[in-house]
Amino acid sequence: MFLDEARLAANLQHPNIGQIYDVGKVDGCFFFAMEFIHGQDCRFLRHAAHKAGTRIPLGNVLTIVHGAAAGLGY
Repeated sequence: MFLDEARLAANLQHPNIGQIYDVGKVDGCFFFAMEFIHGQDCRFLRHAAHKAGTRIPLGNVLTIVHGAAAGLGY
């Protein structure tokens, strides 16, 4: 089932979904090779804002949520 789902996900082509390049099984271990996307995750941004005593600007939060929703909607 893992391989079937991974192959299905590999067919998704959307700017808000990381590309999957390869899926397989080597020495009994399943894998999938994905696109490397440089940047920070939301947890890092939240912790950095908290440490700085500020909040992530609403516009930035809405952009992140919009992008995630667009990828999920696809």
